[in-house]
Amino acid sequence: MDKSKLDKKDFSASINHKGFMLQYKGKDIGGAGTIESSYQHVRKSPKTMQADHKMYSEMVKREINKLVEGRGQQRFYDVIEKINKLKK
Repeated sequence: MDKSKLDKKDFSASINHKGFMLQYKGKDIGGAGTIESSYQHVRKSPKTMQADHKMYSEMVKREINKLVEGRGQQRFYDVIEKINKLKK
């Protein structure tokens, strides 16, 4: 896969106080955080949830920049390659 041909505009993300999910051309490629809504997450203060959301937002920006620069995680590149093959 030619990592140099990736464009930032092809990436998006869903972010909340529990984590994030990266999308490439509208398809999920992976993320970080917890999917489950546990008692701990329900009990978090609004200030803590806001801080978590900010942290995940910053992680998304860094991860997208790394992917575009060719330094991203291989697991993301593997899924991106499959998505690109489906589009052809």
